[in-house]
Amino acid sequence: MRGMMDECTHLKNFSVPYDTSLIIAICAKDDAYIPRDSCTSLEDIWPGAEIRYLDAGHVSAYVLHQKLFRSCIVEAFERAKKKWVPETPEQLCGQVNGVANGPTIDNVPKGPTKQGD
Repeated sequence: MRGMMDECTHLKNFSVPYDTSLIIAICAKDDAYIPRDSCTSLEDIWPGAEIRYLDAGHVSAYVLHQKLFRSCIVEAFERAKKKWVPETPEQLCGQVNGVANGPTIDNVPKGPTKQGD
């Protein structure tokens, strides 16, 4: 059973997320379901991710620390917003992945136009 679970759920078997600096992982120090001993550390699997440890088990971490999980989710979204969302609409208009390739703020059509004009 353990071999099957490792094969299906071990994060090393999946692609590394695009931007690991946005990840905040919470790990239980006494987790019997997801052991930390004799396996690749999350720091090695997802370099740049922030790992926070709780003095708890798998279930008790979830049941007793839900506020921490929610605050980490909010914090991760705030990191993403700060890093990837421009402060002004002008910085975003006409850009895909930071490259200008579409209409800019100066040449956006003012209204509908007839096809063929």
